Amino acid sequence: MKIAVCDGTELCPKLIESEILALAAETGTEADVSVYPDLESLRTAVSKEKFDLLLLETEIGGESAIDFARELRLAGNDCDIIFVTENADYALAAYGVFPIGYIIKPLTKKKLRPPFRYAAKRFSSRRSLLLRTKAGGRLAIPIDSIVYIEVSGTELILHCGASEYEAAGALSDVCTHLPVEEFYRSHRSFVVNMSHTVRLSEYFFEMDTGERVSVAKNRYAEAKQALKAFVGSGIIH
Repeated sequence: MKIAVCDGTELCPKLIESEILALAAETGTEADVSVYPDLESLRTAVSKEKFDLLLLETEIGGESAIDFARELRLAGNDCDIIFVTENADYALAAYGVFPIGYIIKPLTKKKLRPPFRYAAKRFSSRRSLLLRTKAGGRLAIPIDSIVYIEVSGTELILHCGASEYEAAGALSDVCTHLPVEEFYRSHRSFVVNMSHTVRLSEYFFEMDTGERVSVAKNRYAEAKQALKAFVGSGIIH
């Protein structure tokens, strides 16, 4: 479970990290916690990695974390969010971005336990593809969010609608961890999620995002059959 903590105070982020790790041990959840000093650094991280849970102070360095969370929601990011704050006045505005918790400081394990357990349960129920980043970190991508995967040199690029993620590894290895009834390797460099396909033309899949994914000429007939098996006849033109 990939977790980000962003709090402008000096000691609170480390306290939150400590409490998270203790609760993760309680629930048997493997937690990867990263601490960010400001929203700009977190914004950069979120653009490159998929987080399952964010713990945010409502105001960080004069910037509203609620507005930041609203940006994420408008971009289609559905990660769980817990706000930690000294001010209860922001609670109504905060719930407009659908957090799973709003904790008034001082933060304690008792206060954090219910929303964290909820997030951990949601994480365990979601199908995720676990990958390694180029920097050696861990990346968990919900399988349903993947539109297609491509390999570029020695890197994997996961296309998830408005978001893209880079990882290390071989496409053939990734395929062994994807449900074969939903994912099809259309080319030596591409794997498509059939639930995101709109139609098949020569020689590409058109995805519901408007993107086109190459189909190898020698796999075109097979791709037709794979798509028909998944969605039935009538969609291929």
